[in-house]
Amino acid sequence: MKNNLNNIVGYWVKSVNPNKISATNKTRFGICSMYGIDFFIFSAKDVNLEEQTINGLFWDKENFQFARKKVGFPPLIDFRMGGGLHREHPNIFNSLKLKSYIIPSNKIGGKDEVGKWLLNTQFKENVIPTTEDISETKINEILNTYNSIILKPTTGSNGRGIYKISKDNGSKIKVHYETKIYTTTLSDFLNNNFHIFKTTKYLAQAFINSTSIDGQPIDIRLNLARGVRGKFYISDLYARFGGFNYIGTNMGREQRAVSIAALETLKYQFGEKDGQNLYKKIQDLGEKFPNVFQKKLKFITPELCLDLGIDRESKQIYIFEVGVSPGNSAMKADKIPIYNVEFYKYLLDEYEVNDGKLKKQPPKLTV
Repeated sequence: MKNNLNNIVGYWVKSVNPNKISATNKTRFGICSMYGIDFFIFSAKDVNLEEQTINGLFWDKENFQFARKKVGFPPLIDFRMGGGLHREHPNIFNSLKLKSYIIPSNKIGGKDEVGKWLLNTQFKENVIPTTEDISETKINEILNTYNSIILKPTTGSNGRGIYKISKDNGSKIKVHYETKIYTTTLSDFLNNNFHIFKTTKYLAQAFINSTSIDGQPIDIRLNLARGVRGKFYISDLYARFGGFNYIGTNMGREQRAVSIAALETLKYQFGEKDGQNLYKKIQDLGEKFPNVFQKKLKFITPELCLDLGIDRESKQIYIFEVGVSPGNSAMKADKIPIYNVEFYKYLLDEYEVNDGKLKKQPPKLTV
């Protein structure tokens, strides 16, 4: 191993309870042990800035139990599921990153920025026609082109704050928000929601009729993670149904969402031949997309996730959203920590960690 520091990885969480270790973290403990990595979890209160030590929770293999052990700041720290811990504890975060390489959870930009960038790549045909101009004149113009549009925040909203607007009789429009559908004029709609559009940045997109046979909103979640040798692999691929009368799959509201394996869903929804073809196209997207998208980023992302819509008539695949972490929505959550640990191993083996930085930057990693 090239680095002269201990082969240790810390995982920063909000709180540590040895009796309530999550299944994903138990998997990390097990896979790290298999790869010869000393893995521990810790919270902010376990960090001693004066001593530059962490009282971490390790797995004691001899006694088959979790046990505390004080260690120096490790070469690698993973905190991507920490829920903003770097903002809650900036002094700790800044001290840790002087000695440890902290695997990043950086933002990748809003939907508008990502969409513009993708228009200049080989994935431009997968980009939904979009505008940031939500004036009455512009919305009328795109309604005349697409008949139905979506208004949504430019930042991630977990399905919240999304409006569907469709042309109705004469000057009237039909507005669909969550389960509510009502008729009004575009002018009245914009005036009544002026405070929302003034305080939150929105964009307008052509409506993609990504629905199931029985009319439920449906999309495909494609999770990607770096694993052995730092390469990206498809870690999960499944269909998500949002429930009747909703605009999208609304995964932020788990009680209204159902996830099903992708291949069988696609074959049932689009027929054997078209379903197989769509599945292959999505797999191809998963193989090619990470290398291209990594070029946009100024950091090495260990994971990516794509929400994909499929227009029911044209069967065209569209990218609804791109994220840097699948969160807790994965169907098979055990795969994510396995790939994470393989990425830890890759960094520890190939790159020296000195004062919180990799001695050399990894190359643009391939699939």
